[in-house]
Amino acid sequence: RDILLLGILINLSGCMPNVRIYFDQRPYSPHLYLLIIAPPASGKGLLTLAGMLPEAVNAHLKGENKRKKDAYEQELRAWEESSKQHTKKGQHPSGTPPASMPEEPDYYYLCGAPNTSKNQLISRLKINGDLGLIINASELDMISGAMKQDYGRHDDVFRAAFHHEPVSTDYKIDKQIICAEEPHLALCLSGTPNQLPSFIRSIDNGFYSRFVIYTCEARWKFRSAAPIGGSEDYVTLYKRLSRQVLDMYLLFQQSPTEVTLTPSQWEEHTAYFDRLLNEVASEQADAPGSVVLRAALIVARIATVLTAIRKTESTLRMKEFICSDEDFHSAMEIVKATINHSLLLISSLPGDEVKPKPLKSYFRIRTVLDLLPKTFTYKDVRDKALLLGIPERSTCRYLKKLLELNYLDKQEDKYRKIKKITDR
Repeated sequence: RDILLLGILINLSGCMPNVRIYFDQRPYSPHLYLLIIAPPASGKGLLTLAGMLPEAVNAHLKGENKRKKDAYEQELRAWEESSKQHTKKGQHPSGTPPASMPEEPDYYYLCGAPNTSKNQLISRLKINGDLGLIINASELDMISGAMKQDYGRHDDVFRAAFHHEPVSTDYKIDKQIICAEEPHLALCLSGTPNQLPSFIRSIDNGFYSRFVIYTCEARWKFRSAAPIGGSEDYVTLYKRLSRQVLDMYLLFQQSPTEVTLTPSQWEEHTAYFDRLLNEVASEQADAPGSVVLRAALIVARIATVLTAIRKTESTLRMKEFICSDEDFHSAMEIVKATINHSLLLISSLPGDEVKPKPLKSYFRIRTVLDLLPKTFTYKDVRDKALLLGIPERSTCRYLKKLLELNYLDKQEDKYRKIKKITDR
């Protein structure tokens, strides 16, 4: 259910043209990136159902493309006939010049293929503009294989598109520079732990921190696969839901929407991520702060998706829509869960090694503090830390950092907890 919910949110985020939220004085569309890492046969296949939601929009665009292509070919035939007439009669100085050759129109496709070239990806993002692009890949090999090829290496395009930063390429054939000024992209990807190192090896280039991360273990329990009498099969259900997504898409095409959070929601958002960033930074010198900072943006985007859905359910068509407390807290709870998954999965990234490392909890000192009373001595914390495999030298560094961040207060030989550890 978690995997399916996240897949639905990501695919819907790419079906909301002209929807925006302002975050840190910059406009963002709802587009999200999702990465599911789980063993084979653990439920990742449910993402294919979520990937069906944009299909009706894509079919609608294909119909528009056919109409545009037919009109273009008709204009082209008329132009060719007119050019032949001018050639036969000869062009007189006083005569009217022949009309210019009609240009072929741009064709829009909402769903992109995971196995694509870097040039083609940039070209598609440029053509689609505000419409954006959705890429679903049920196996990471589909996309990581293309990224390894000479025509690929497009993870920099993914990184830039997350923040709508310009990306460009220079075609060798016609020497034309293709630039997507404000790319919009949604990624919904899944794979096994062994496929992860080929896709992302470390957090150093910032690609990893742009994803909503979810990981789980396989639960080997067989359930009946017999058809349920009188119920709708999943494929038929999601095709029907896809038609509702098309209605939503057409609404936002005609009704641009700006989602806003209330002052109290922003205050809660700021307080939580300030605490979390301090806590993550206190764990180690090279802390993955980028995961926390981008998670703050991901909350805003998920809240935007939920609020935009509210607009489609109502009869109101105002330009500005305020996020409800219910939807804001739903977005916060989702990200509180996935950020812990993200920090957990970081521990398995191999870096320069070949094989992924085993998972281990990111937070170490938090576990130690949870075992201690409100007031404790250095010996108390040292002994608990040693039991959990934390060296004494690391414990001293943790304590120093927590004192600097005002999580702890020291009076003589006693430490006292003065700030609440971040909610889990």
